[in-house]
Parts: sequence; structure tokens; C-alpha cells
Amino acid sequence: MAKGDRSTLIIETLTEAFAPLMKAAPHAFRTKYRKMAADPFAFYRGSAVLFYADVTHLEDPWVDERTERIWIHGDLHAENFGTYLNSDGRLVFDINDFDEAYIGHYTWDLMRFAASLALLGWQKALPEAEVRRLIARYVKAYLAQLNSYVKATDDSDFALRLDNTTGPVHDALQHARRVRRADLLGELTVRDGAVRRFAEGTGTRQLGKAERRKVLEAFDGYLDSIPESKRFDRKLFYEVVDVVGSSGFGIGSAGLPAYSILVEGTSQALDNDVVLSMKQANIPALSRFVDTEAIDAYFDHEAHRTVISQRALQVHTDPLLGHTTLGGVGYVVAEVSPYEVDLDWDNLTRARRDGPGRRPPRPGDREDPLRLRRGQRAGPRRLPGRGGDRRDAAGPAARVHRLDRRLRHGVCAHRPRRPRVVRRGLPRGPDRRRRHLIVGSGPARPAGMPRASPSAGS
Repeated sequence: MAKGDRSTLIIETLTEAFAPLMKAAPHAFRTKYRKMAADPFAFYRGSAVLFYADVTHLEDPWVDERTERIWIHGDLHAENFGTYLNSDGRLVFDINDFDEAYIGHYTWDLMRFAASLALLGWQKALPEAEVRRLIARYVKAYLAQLNSYVKATDDSDFALRLDNTTGPVHDALQHARRVRRADLLGELTVRDGAVRRFAEGTGTRQLGKAERRKVLEAFDGYLDSIPESKRFDRKLFYEVVDVVGSSGFGIGSAGLPAYSILVEGTSQALDNDVVLSMKQANIPALSRFVDTEAIDAYFDHEAHRTVISQRALQVHTDPLLGHTTLGGVGYVVAEVSPYEVDLDWDNLTRARRDGPGRRPPRPGDREDPLRLRRGQRAGPRRLPGRGGDRRDAAGPAARVHRLDRRLRHGVCAHRPRRPRVVRRGLPRGPDRRRRHLIVGSGPARPAGMPRASPSAGS
């Protein structure tokens, strides 16, 4: 394809996908496109729709009628992994951000992740041989995990936890374990007498009476979407303390409206409050290039699809995950969790050689580059919704911003910040830093729907 033709395809594809949102939030999309223009990986994360415009037309010898329509993650790349606290109360390192989950070829997940590894290696000027070895290691790990599922009597048990991990993944889980909910509340909220409310700042929007009433009605609808097995045993937990509008999205969810909701939690003690995000769900990129009629009949709206997909692809999901509608549009609701930690790919240099069959470490060798990022936030903190991205700012100080998932959703509290472990807020946004995909499966799926893709993680 000629260079001019390719440029035209890119412009037309992005315009067709995002035209309504660009019209509704032009500033958000100017920011999105400038970030994409400045960084190749940011472009890759923000252009899943272009990826599917390319790959859905390719011959795929690795699928047949049994495997061409299964549940896939839809946006599997190197920055879509991290720690979270599952519904069993265990810290897990796994895939997150299921906004693009849909039905398709499992190979599309593998291709998108492998391409993200290659792009990271190219940006770090790694030798081609090293990049190829990195991708080969990922594919071999994927196949090994598939083989283990074939032999296992229960394939829903696998998870990367504190008791079965080492290295950077274990470090991430350990850091998440040391986080306190009170720290998150102290950063995002203020005490106003005997109650807690969201801190005011850039990105925060106070709601009028009519809008607040509609949001609270939508919140009541969200409660009905939580499975009985995941409900907390007291009504007090879901009592709303405060609600604000949020803005300030990153690449993945530019222009999508959102709200931040503060609920009472397990008791009326101020340190037990819980922060939730309610964000409008988006149309998955893949759905623009495949036959969707049979698939869409299973879902009431895009938020319903997102939540059902996540429950199908994860065994133990966020117990606060749910969906609702506001003005006839689907919204995803989930906790802004303090227990999510990212890995840092910025220091990736050369492949390690300390495993079986590799040379032992030598003096002067770099330590594993996939280490946790620590640092002090420069500038204001923002409150979350879901979606968006962290590799969204230039400069060393801003790099600390971008790894914090909560940045993507708005509310700024202009107060001095202390050094802390950078962590994310919600499971939605296309950016997490991970090692390689270890696959899994989940039990939940509507009657008649295909099983989850083996590439979707556990």
C-alpha cells in the first residue's frame, strides 16, 4: 500500500470510529491525538480500531469453525496487566481493562500482544534477535499453560498470586499488599466536619440537583446488576456519601463521560469509605469489522457486554463490578481500588539470561528491568473513572502521573504529595505493564454464548 493510501486509511478509520466523541469532546481528542503522534506505543494503544481494520481481513490458518468466535480480551498489549484484589480477597496479577472484550479469533489477542512487545523492543533499540526471543518466550509460555489446562481437572484455579510468583510480578503483589485504603481516601477526598467528600479541583464537576438525581437513580439500577453471591451483607455498604462528575481522560477513553461516587463501605467510620467509578462504556473496536447481529442480541448495551465479558474471562472479578444506564446509555461501575500496581517497562534494555539454559549473571549486568516504579507525584492528583492511559505525558515528572490509573478520570486535588508507590484505580484502561500472558478461563457466560478465549487470562 502506498504511503498516501495508508495515511488516508488511518484518518478515515479513526474518524469513522470516533466522530461522535470528537464532536462531543473536541479538547479531549486533541489531547489524545497529540499524545498518539508523539509516541509510537501511545499510538498503538489508542488505535485498536486500526489494528482490527488490518487483521480482520487476513487469512488465519490457526482458527476454524470451533475457534473463530470465542471470547477474547480485544486489546491485549503489554500495558494491560496488573495487580488487583479479587472477590476472594486475594491479590492477583492478571489482565485488566475489558472495555474492548468481544467475540473473535483468539489469534488476534496473541498478535496484538506480540506486536506490543515488538514495539516496546523497537523503542528501546533492542537487537532484533532479542525482540524475537522475547516474543518466543511469550508464545512458549502461552502454549505451556494451554497444555497444563488440558491435563488439569479444574482449569479455573490458576492465578498468579503471592504464594506462586517470583521476581517483578511478586514485587508488584507485595507492594499492593502494603497499600492502605486510608491513603487513597486521603489523596482523593477531604473531611468536611463529620463526613467525607471528594476534593475539589480541576477535572471535578459539581452536579446540579437534576443531574445528581439521575445519577443516583442510575446507581440504584447498578445495584440490581451485582450477582447475589458478590453482594455485601449490609445495605449500609452501598449508601452514597458524595458524587461528582469527572473528566480528564487519557488515550483509551477520551471524551467518555464519567462520575465518581463515594459510598459508606463496611461501617460509618470515615476510613472505610469506598470510591466507585461510573463511566460510559464504548463500542468495542472489533465490532466494527465483524458480523455483530448474533452477538449483540445477547447484550442490553455496551456496559452490559463489558461486565459480562469480564466475568466470563476472570474467575474472581471485582465484587463491586456492575452496570447501569443513564439517559439510555450503558455505564460500567467498578471500584477505584488502591490495590492495583503496575510494572515499569521504561527500563527494558536486554533480555535476561539467568534462567535454565542461559548463562549465569555477570558483574555489571543490569537487574531485571521490569521493576516497580516508585516516585513522587508532581502536580495535582486526579480522581478516576475507567479507561484512558498512563503513558500520556512527556517528561520525567509526568511519567509518574501516567502510571497511575486514577489520573485518567479527572478530579484534581491541589495539595502537596508525599512519595508513594504508584498504583492504579480501576480495571479498565489500556495501560498496564506486564511480563507475558499466562492464560486462564472463567465459568460465567450466558446460555448459548461461546466459551472464553484461552488467551484472555485467568
